[in-house]
Amino acid sequence: PVIYTGGVNPFLWRPLTGIGSFAVPPYNFDLTPFAGLLADGQEHNVSIGVRHDNEQGVWYVDGVLHLELGGSGAAWEVESHSDVQPPVSVKTTGNINATLNVTTTGKRQVKVTAKRGASTFSVSQQLQAYNFNTVEGNLQVSVGYMKSVTTTTRDQDITKVVTYYPYYVYDFYAEDNKTMEIEAVVNYTRSVVVHGEVGGQAR
Repeated sequence: PVIYTGGVNPFLWRPLTGIGSFAVPPYNFDLTPFAGLLADGQEHNVSIGVRHDNEQGVWYVDGVLHLELGGSGAAWEVESHSDVQPPVSVKTTGNINATLNVTTTGKRQVKVTAKRGASTFSVSQQLQAYNFNTVEGNLQVSVGYMKSVTTTTRDQDITKVVTYYPYYVYDFYAEDNKTMEIEAVVNYTRSVVVHGEVGGQAR
């Protein structure tokens, strides 16, 4: 996740772009466990998109498919595939005429396991999102985070990538018939921690 230039409030980014707005590192998704589904001689479409978006949402996402060809051998077989996606929770207290508080939480967990001969491959991903938004008159404060944990297992080799993205936004404005003044603070960061084990030994 990235807060792009114009995010939160477009007026906050004029005339200069935000620090780190164009530093967008790519995300890697291991599709190896899906090989058992893809290697059936049929055409397949691998696409990236934003699910459950509304009509006002605009997202531009694309990807690059990286393939490594191996030698011939046993066929891929998908052992299990689970996709747990509870409904997004939105709780509202107060009212717009005084103080309005909105708390939004969501999560999703996907896991795929496949085998090829004696080798086992699995990929699991856990996604979590939390946002608390309060509005009082001309003041708006948003606090939240997005977190993902991706675990890739190839026999006894394990790689876990934990991405944590907290943010804090303070936004206040005042206006009269001629002028408008905005006071705002946008703090956010992206933390990526990689854990690995080779043959059961940490690296």
